[in-house]
Amino acid sequence: MQPNPEILKAWAEIIGALAWPLVIVCIAPFMLLLLHSWVVEHGIEFKLSKGDTSFVVKNTEAARPPANATPEEKALRPGEVQHIDATPGKQLPPDYYFLNHTSFLRPNLQEDFQHRTGIPRKHYDIRVIVDSYYRGAMERIEFVEYLLHQAYPENIQFRRNPDDHFLLKELANGEYVLFAKLYLKDRKEPLVLQRYITLWESGPVLDKPKTEKQ
Repeated sequence: MQPNPEILKAWAEIIGALAWPLVIVCIAPFMLLLLHSWVVEHGIEFKLSKGDTSFVVKNTEAARPPANATPEEKALRPGEVQHIDATPGKQLPPDYYFLNHTSFLRPNLQEDFQHRTGIPRKHYDIRVIVDSYYRGAMERIEFVEYLLHQAYPENIQFRRNPDDHFLLKELANGEYVLFAKLYLKDRKEPLVLQRYITLWESGPVLDKPKTEKQ
């Protein structure tokens, strides 16, 4: 039985029509991965637009130096600590200091916590620290004044130990915005930071980045 040329031709056209889409689907993930690596490595930014829709491909903020960086600081690799002019009165970059926190739940102590506070709700342990990835920043802090929610019996607390990053340990039975005033040795007015205290039953490990001393 001789094959029908028309049928063979039709199948060839179908296979030819499907071949390129299949090739594109198979290699697209690899091309996107290569493109992402190239953009991150070279810090390239470009924009794709079609009609009212546009997409911007650029390097991540994590690979950029902090604000006010000098050319020498920009040459450092991401993750290295930065150094800026510490002259008194000089405006500090907005990311010079930051608050970090975690929280966790200890089920075996809930009855005791509720008895002590008289509040029949879950009580979470919270840990808050002050941190910076700028060289010499932590040594400039004299003390920290934490402003907790007004429901706390002691809602204003002070910490003076830079070795533990001015660690605050407390309990919380609800989420709120915590404020911290940082009093620096070379400035009259404190810097004010804030952090929304999220409550996790098993929060992330509170990693304290090491800052280099001058």
